[in-house]
Amino acid sequence: MVNPSEGFGDPGGDEYRSWATSGEILFRSGFYGSDRGDVWPGIFQAFGDLLDGGAGRAVLSKRKHDRVEKEIDLVKDCVKRIHDYRMRVLTSRLRKTEEVIERALASIDLNEERLREKHYDRAQAMDNDLLTHCAHFAASIEKQCLMLNKQLALEHHRNQIKIANMKKTLELEQFALHLAHETNDQVTLKRLNETNPQFIRCKRACQENVKAEFFGTTSNYSGISVMEVFKIENRPMLKQFQKMAAKLKPGSVKGLFCTIPEESLERVVIQGMRGEKDICKEEDSHDSQGKTVLTGKNLFSQVQYCPFPNDQVSSRFAEERFNRAKDAPFPATFSRYSTLEANRHLMESKQSDQEETTEPVRTLALSRVIIGECFCTSNQYEGFPNIPTSGSSTNKFDSMFSSGQDEYLMLNPNYVLPEFLIRYKFRSRFMTDAPAESTGPATDTRAIEPDFSAPVISTDDLQLLAETTHNTGTFGVIPAGLPGMQLSNDRCTHPSQKATLRGFVETAEVQAGKDVVQKNAEAQRQALWSKIAKLLLRAKEMS
Repeated sequence: MVNPSEGFGDPGGDEYRSWATSGEILFRSGFYGSDRGDVWPGIFQAFGDLLDGGAGRAVLSKRKHDRVEKEIDLVKDCVKRIHDYRMRVLTSRLRKTEEVIERALASIDLNEERLREKHYDRAQAMDNDLLTHCAHFAASIEKQCLMLNKQLALEHHRNQIKIANMKKTLELEQFALHLAHETNDQVTLKRLNETNPQFIRCKRACQENVKAEFFGTTSNYSGISVMEVFKIENRPMLKQFQKMAAKLKPGSVKGLFCTIPEESLERVVIQGMRGEKDICKEEDSHDSQGKTVLTGKNLFSQVQYCPFPNDQVSSRFAEERFNRAKDAPFPATFSRYSTLEANRHLMESKQSDQEETTEPVRTLALSRVIIGECFCTSNQYEGFPNIPTSGSSTNKFDSMFSSGQDEYLMLNPNYVLPEFLIRYKFRSRFMTDAPAESTGPATDTRAIEPDFSAPVISTDDLQLLAETTHNTGTFGVIPAGLPGMQLSNDRCTHPSQKATLRGFVETAEVQAGKDVVQKNAEAQRQALWSKIAKLLLRAKEMS
């Protein structure tokens, strides 16, 4: 019998192999003679029971094994399905996460684009607003220059008027000086100062004796400004006039106004309203002492001239001025009003004294007039009928009276004795004659607030500027209070007057004065520059 513990090969070598292969031999070889022999019976008994179990127990073990395998397969299947489900869930979540990420990225891109567009719009709006303020800044300077140029032109025009008036006054005073010398004081012309009672009476007579509605609401003028008054003393004419007036009934002499052309002033002073033909026809009269009374140019015929120290001045200066002057137009209209119908066309004319360059200063003659045989027209008749002058064999009247115009037409020049020459000008309705620069109380120089149609720029809402910056309004540099801008207590109700008023606005702006315009323009440019500085600072912050 083979010892189960024996094998083949070298027992101590690596190639020793036991040739016990069955279970029983294995057990026996493992436990025989070992120190665990005491447990052998128990193991052998269990092993014997296993061997004695037979096929039934093997079948049960097989079934149990199969059941366990099925359970394992079921578990594997469940694990696989769970894994697949989890994979699907993870895949779905991954897809949704990717979509969310894509939407977030798209939103970020869109927001970035919107921010870029908003930034561009803000920059564009700020550029537009900056250009607007710069344009207003330049417009303020341009407007100021325009106003200063207009003021310069207006002051130049006023100076020309004053110079022309002063020259005419100087000529009249020079003429009066030589006239008194060359006529041996028979004819004198004196300039009255403003405190003279006769000057005050003449001024009051001119300003108060004005026809009703002559300076209407549509008129260019609102009254009369008296500049100077000259007193005429013509002794030969006065004696003749008094002699003729003494022959008439009391109350026949009236004080009336008439218009005198500038080129006829010297003639009116010396010979009144008579012409050269009238002087040649009349006979020399004699005074109470039997002396011959010379009139007109005959005054210069028998005067012994005394030479002046200045050899350059002619000793016949007054006579030469008299010869160069023209006869006053006659027959002429006279009125108790200082506003004659001959000047009514100036009230409605488009051209005013502010635009004239010839003779804005006019002359009225306040004369003594004899009203003898007078022909009166009806109220419906305008003007005067055409009848022969006084002295004609077919005319017994020396004057005519128009009831509609309330004026006289004198036909006999000997019945007119000029006493005062009143130099005046019409007072403009929309401007006073005050100088542009006044030394009186300070006027309000606060500027009109800039009227921008776009609202005030806010830090949080610049987009509104881009929508409204193109609708900017006008920007004025005219002070709120204009000195001298008056309507002479008359309201502008007529359309033509409103249209005329618009034409005087720019002149009224100029009349505000250089100081007022300068302060106003500087204040508004300072406000504009402040806005420009804020815009530049905001642009720097945005960049």
